[in-house]
Amino acid sequence: MTKTSLICVNDGQATRRNCDSIIDLALISQNIYNIVEECTTLTHEKVTSDHICIMLDLNMGSKKGNSMTSNKDEENWNIRKCNWEEWKETTEEYFKDMLLKDDDSLEVWYECFESCMTACMEQVIPKYKYHQNRPKVKHPVWWNEDVKLAKKELNKTQRHFKERSIPQNFNKIIDAEKNLEVIKDKAQNEWSTTLCDVIGSGKTPKERWGAFKKLTKKTSDNKVLPFIKYDGNVIFDEKEKSKELEKVFFWRKTPRPKKI
Repeated sequence: MTKTSLICVNDGQATRRNCDSIIDLALISQNIYNIVEECTTLTHEKVTSDHICIMLDLNMGSKKGNSMTSNKDEENWNIRKCNWEEWKETTEEYFKDMLLKDDDSLEVWYECFESCMTACMEQVIPKYKYHQNRPKVKHPVWWNEDVKLAKKELNKTQRHFKERSIPQNFNKIIDAEKNLEVIKDKAQNEWSTTLCDVIGSGKTPKERWGAFKKLTKKTSDNKVLPFIKYDGNVIFDEKEKSKELEKVFFWRKTPRPKKI
């Protein structure tokens, strides 16, 4: 997760029957976090497994939600028009014939899986084309008026230096950059303090997750996603997140909730 900048997504609800463990989740790239509409634990679904399904909704079917296309002739998958019954039958058919050997490398397994998945998508999911307009500038959640003014001043000094490349104007750029960094750090610290205080006031993981979504709903460019442990604590450190996931998925050390 740390090396590839992956983000962990869940809604803070338990994903195993009669247990408080939260081990079923989605790992996504930071590039597609902006189009995540919803991540929900489907506790109402009736399944035979002791694991509860999770639904990750990506806004891939609208022009507004998809900002990853730069070529107007490039085709995109229209997920919203997919026939999911046909998808179920197609994937079962393709993956039933997928041949894998125990001594195959992880790369071979991945390529085989990717090939089958792509074939299913080509057969079932329709595509569409559209012209990509210039994307709007999206600021992070900690962006405030002070940061806005500091950035505006930096842009101003950069324009002046471009018009007159003299040492005095260059020094103004250096000063403006330092000032912007100081103000950004202050804004981030203030936002983090508010976030932790509000999340900490929640009594359950679900309440903490709800509080986080309320604080961050005004923007879709937020790279700080809370990892909620089984004991209700929130982890923000990426390395600590990786260690917790490694325990569960690689060493099968499923965390147990503490008894009160």
